[in-house]
Amino acid sequence: MSLQDITIKTNTTEYTIKKNSYVFFEENFIRYYNYDENTYQYFSYDDLDAKSEVNKKKKKTTYEDFLVKLGTKEPVEENISQEEIPNEEIEETPESPKEPGETP
Repeated sequence: MSLQDITIKTNTTEYTIKKNSYVFFEENFIRYYNYDENTYQYFSYDDLDAKSEVNKKKKKTTYEDFLVKLGTKEPVEENISQEEIPNEEIEETPESPKEPGETP
């Protein structure tokens, strides 16, 4: 539940989520219910990206950083792809003799 108004600016639009709304934040979209005049209104915003600006109590941040602070998304630095991890060369050692006097 949002305890204060949240303003989100995308490349084309500015949205305001009113306080006391039930909000579901995802990486590229927001869904929420706003309670107004004894009814709930449903809203959906699908044009968000990591660089969208979130303004909450005069504190501005990117949408990506906002999701990281909420715990919805991992920080970019921790998302290491398998390609970025160097492969270590493994030295093969000859098998030890199975019986005394036997050579590998």
